[in-house]
Amino acid sequence: MTHKRAETMLTIELNNFVSNNPQSITDDTTLEDLLIRLHTTGFHHLPVIINQNELVGILSAQDVIRTAEKLRVATMTLSGDTFDTLTVRESVARDIMCYHMVTVDEHSCPKYALELMVEQQINCLPIIDNKSISGMLNSTDFVREYSIGGFPSYDHPLRDYIHTNIPRMEVGATLDEAQSVIRNAKTDGLVVLQDDCPLAAISRRQVRDAQCRQSAGEFLGVGFDYESWSSLAVLANQTPKLSPEKCLGDAAMMMIQFGIQTIAITNQNQRLLGVISEADILRVMAKDWN
Repeated sequence: MTHKRAETMLTIELNNFVSNNPQSITDDTTLEDLLIRLHTTGFHHLPVIINQNELVGILSAQDVIRTAEKLRVATMTLSGDTFDTLTVRESVARDIMCYHMVTVDEHSCPKYALELMVEQQINCLPIIDNKSISGMLNSTDFVREYSIGGFPSYDHPLRDYIHTNIPRMEVGATLDEAQSVIRNAKTDGLVVLQDDCPLAAISRRQVRDAQCRQSAGEFLGVGFDYESWSSLAVLANQTPKLSPEKCLGDAAMMMIQFGIQTIAITNQNQRLLGVISEADILRVMAKDWN
């Protein structure tokens, strides 16, 4: 396979690599509006802007949930009553967002941006033109490019890259339990089991996203069936597996197709051999460029 695509991406600028006009919010967007948006559609990170598209901060789904939880504890402690909805209407994005941001200039090359992501262990980078945001670069953008082909490692078999040091949990565990295990193990995810049989590998991001959407619904008092989309069983059913003979390109394509970041690798007897993650793809991609 030709490596021309990998070589081409060393010379193009980021403004030709990602879509422009990313979704954003203003600094006076209320916490209530953020909770509604998080519950209905979900989001990872949102750039916060003022004036003419000037970037002033980044807000994550976790920032929203942490703030809502702090306000709930404070209001219930003071009033002994239920969560004060007035408080979430008065709290705004500028009170919640992160002012310290890692950004990249739109004239930079994708190689530099990828190395920055891998080094900083982050999943998104605002692309800046002067002080204005012109795009939002996500780790998924790089995996998508890799999945098209043209990289030296594309055809390498998964067996050479899988890692086995990953926690395992039975499918009946809660999202909170799963998140706690992932955090303590300091891994990219975990493997979901049913009677010791691997169902799928679930990424830290999948668990976190489901947690945040579930919590947003609880804060809003919205009634819904948690089992319909926010259980380990549902997440596992949405995540396929691969055999070790498949290549890194196959894993990248599957990640893009299913919107996942971790894939379980099993043999023909469905015995778990290990996992491959989005972070693995990014590290290999960075090595290809070097």
